[in-house]
Amino acid sequence: MAYASESLASEQATARRLHTNDASPMLPQRKLQENQQPEQPERQEFRNSHVALGVATHLIRTAGALSPFLILEFVKEPTRAHRWIKIASIATAGLNETLWATRVHRSSQENRHR
Repeated sequence: MAYASESLASEQATARRLHTNDASPMLPQRKLQENQQPEQPERQEFRNSHVALGVATHLIRTAGALSPFLILEFVKEPTRAHRWIKIASIATAGLNETLWATRVHRSSQENRHR
């Protein structure tokens, strides 16, 4: 019986030694891994000028596409409706080109600063 209790005690001592040896090197590794997390890139601002110009361009194009339907609905005389449709298409094309020129101008200025 003495032999079984001695082996049990030595096994427990070995298990404690292994447990303490495993635990001590793991703690610095865990701390190292937590500290070495990659930095997250800066988030893009919600109100980015390029995005705002893109949204405005989309809305202008949509308004230009829908304008003939609205004009024909409200203007009953065909010649006046035709004139208003031409005015609306020229106005939306002009606004669209102006926004595009603004966008290109801003991007060229940003490229110069880099």
